[in-house]
Amino acid sequence: MKKLIFLCVLFLFTSLFAEEVFQVGVINPLQLHPESTPIKGFKLNLVHSSTNDFTGVDIGFLSQVNDNFTGIQYNMVNYNMGNSLGIQFGDLLSASGSMTGLQFSTVNYVRDDMVGLQFGFLNIITGGGQNLQLGFINYNENGFLKIFPFFNFSL
Repeated sequence: MKKLIFLCVLFLFTSLFAEEVFQVGVINPLQLHPESTPIKGFKLNLVHSSTNDFTGVDIGFLSQVNDNFTGIQYNMVNYNMGNSLGIQFGDLLSASGSMTGLQFSTVNYVRDDMVGLQFGFLNIITGGGQNLQLGFINYNENGFLKIFPFFNFSL
C-alpha cells in the first residue's frame, strides 16, 4: 500500500512540471490546461486561450502567449508578449514582443527587435533588428526612414 501511495504522489508531483501536447480554450481561464503549463504540440483557440510557453501549431480566434512562442500561428488575432520564433498569420493583428521570422497580417506590430519580414497593410517595428517591411504604411524606428509607404527596412 505504501508503494502505491508513493507512486501516486510521485505521478502527481511530476505531472505538475510536465509539458502538455494539446491545449483547447474557450475563454481564458476556461481552457484545458492553466496558462502556466507549457504546451508543445497543438493549441486550438475557440475564442481565446493563453499560455506562457508554446511550441507547435496554434489555430483559432484569439491566441495569447505570454513568454516564448516557437512555431506557426494562424488566428484572427495573434498576441505574443515575449519572444516569437516562426510564422504568424493573422486576419486582423499579429503582435509580438520580439520576433524572428515572418508576420503576415492586416496589422503587424513588434515592440522590440524584429529579424525577418513583415507583410501587411500597416507594419510597425519600434525596436531594432534586421528586417524588411512590405505594406501600405510601414513604421520602423530604425528604418532608412521612420515612416515610408510600400516598403521599409533596417539593417
